[in-house]
Amino acid sequence: MTTLTAFAMDTYMTVSVRGIDSFEAAKAAGELIEEYDSLFSVSGSGSDIAAINSAAGEPVNISSETLRQITASIEVSGRSGGAFDITVEPLADAWGFSGGSEYRIPSDLEISQLLDKVDYSRIQISGNTLSIPDDMKISLGATAKGYTSDALVALFGSYRVDGAVISLGGNVQTFGTKKDGSEWIIAIQDPNDPERYTGTVSVSETAVVTSGNYQRYFESGGKRYGHIIDPATGYPVQNGLLSATVICHSGLLSDCLSTALFVLGEEGAKSYYETYGGFDMILITSDGRIIVTSGIAGSYTQEKNSPYILEVF
Repeated sequence: MTTLTAFAMDTYMTVSVRGIDSFEAAKAAGELIEEYDSLFSVSGSGSDIAAINSAAGEPVNISSETLRQITASIEVSGRSGGAFDITVEPLADAWGFSGGSEYRIPSDLEISQLLDKVDYSRIQISGNTLSIPDDMKISLGATAKGYTSDALVALFGSYRVDGAVISLGGNVQTFGTKKDGSEWIIAIQDPNDPERYTGTVSVSETAVVTSGNYQRYFESGGKRYGHIIDPATGYPVQNGLLSATVICHSGLLSDCLSTALFVLGEEGAKSYYETYGGFDMILITSDGRIIVTSGIAGSYTQEKNSPYILEVF
């Protein structure tokens, strides 16, 4: 087993690879992560996103990697009624959750003005060129890790690799099998105590992605403000959900959906699941419940002495 560790895309990453070509595959994975970190960053000379945001409304030629993320994002945005929106970047920046800005609480007036700059439907795509109005900005912070884990899975397919676990912050994706042929066991963090976990889910080759406001946040006046912004209000999400985990074949789709479902809240997430399907989810609520969809109910094992009540949806 060869393990690669890195800090990229504003998070710590670990990639563990098993197989004859494990060293070579891990080395190639590190190079790909470095390349994508530059390409998808909101700053830097080699960044598609920086080029789009500084183009003053002019069309920009972008890579196919960036285009696929934005196209997937727009689809989830439409299906979720705008709960997921990559143009929320100006608000994230105003709250201090982007690019090293200091944490602060924007005024109601500032938020109202910035909300006018949030609208995924104003992204214009023609072939491999993209443009946004000159007062808007985008970020791939909610898609880049999922896209990267998909790319790493594809990469490992070209090496003699038997199994791998890709952990990019709250994104986990598996490749191949464990050494004994059994399923992978993925722990689900307890958002009330991130040093612990609420339970585990056993999976084959798939992605398990969690979104929540319990890791990146600041506190002011005894109140916690998390990094996931509701595009409808301009404020950090506070809707009774502590975390939303999505399990499906695609890291990119899981990344988009976990954020969308977290913003939608419990009832909105259930409605989305019933309407579109194609994934499973685990929702953890502030009133002490863990909601698991029926497709993975048999694969989820709750931690002993867990304070949460398990529900199957």
